[in-house]
Amino acid sequence: MENKTITQDEVQILKTLMEGREKITILDIGAADLSHSVQFRNVFPDARIYAVEPDINYQAQNLHFSRMFQIEYSPCLLSGQEGEVRFYPSTTYEGYTGNKSLWAGSGSIYKPNKEFIDKNYPTLEFDTEGYEVCSYTFDGFCRSRNIDKIDYLHIDAQGAEYEILKDATILPDYIFAEISDFETYHSNTNRENWEYMLYQKGYVLIAEDEANALYLKATKIF
Repeated sequence: MENKTITQDEVQILKTLMEGREKITILDIGAADLSHSVQFRNVFPDARIYAVEPDINYQAQNLHFSRMFQIEYSPCLLSGQEGEVRFYPSTTYEGYTGNKSLWAGSGSIYKPNKEFIDKNYPTLEFDTEGYEVCSYTFDGFCRSRNIDKIDYLHIDAQGAEYEILKDATILPDYIFAEISDFETYHSNTNRENWEYMLYQKGYVLIAEDEANALYLKATKIF
């Protein structure tokens, strides 16, 4: 689980990767408070930017900022199926401030792994009942928004990254993914499965740190 503020490293990486491209399309899945999407807009004023975030605690401010920064915000979620899917939002956390406060940045389509969270994030709390949210598959969402090409995907889906992308056929040129949360939830997968799935789709790992990884569609090397 990471702080949701975009790092300057990612900004610089994105500038370098997209240099010389026109009509850039960026998809931000698990967009939380749109902080990443807003930074993407600041870097690329003419890009098409799509942000997906299902947590109802973010909806009011996201509607405001999406209008202000011309971001196409969708309060739905992406998963392996179309229809209604249960979402389990996080509620409070005192990890970064030392004070218990609203924390809507760790919700997932998977129930939290209580044993893992109690050991690693003991002050993080969830709504374990959750609520139903409209879900799209990755390709289904892209078709519904007339997206046929994605230059850059930023995905922070709290353990659901594999589920979202496993059947995707509309493949981004670059994927920047949080890869540290598979054990935090009952996702029935792990990083090894995630990496192998991307390998089968033609991706190679080109950069990583303790929490995130950047992948390139291998056909873009040539």
